[in-house]
Amino acid sequence: MKNRYKASGKEKLVIILLSDFDPSSESIATSFAHSLRDDFNLDVHAIKAALTFEQVNTMPDLPESLDVKEDKGHFIPWVKKYGRQQRGYELEALAPAVLQNIVRDAIDGVIDRDRFNAEVRMERDEARCLWAYARSLVTC
Repeated sequence: MKNRYKASGKEKLVIILLSDFDPSSESIATSFAHSLRDDFNLDVHAIKAALTFEQVNTMPDLPESLDVKEDKGHFIPWVKKYGRQQRGYELEALAPAVLQNIVRDAIDGVIDRDRFNAEVRMERDEARCLWAYARSLVTC
């Protein structure tokens, strides 16, 4: 990931994170972005697209998982941020179409559509040129 990002020439690495909504999953999502920043000296912009506090509180049909584990390393910051009564929710509880919409919205929130479409056109043009070149070699 680091090498592909560095080769891209982009200014910032945007990572869209998906995880359960529970203390350890919240910690993993945060620590992953921090690790990329600190261990690889990358300019990382991490977005937790799902499951978020807002989502679990606005999706009435989302089934609750078991009570969250009260390990001190992850649980105390969780309680400070979300309150003691919060329960954990699993990402897999979302219907695939709902998750796809969440991911699509997250991508649309950070992508430069004009630049993306320009790159798609350039790739398509390069593929045509390569195909024409390959065909010319076969007929020689």
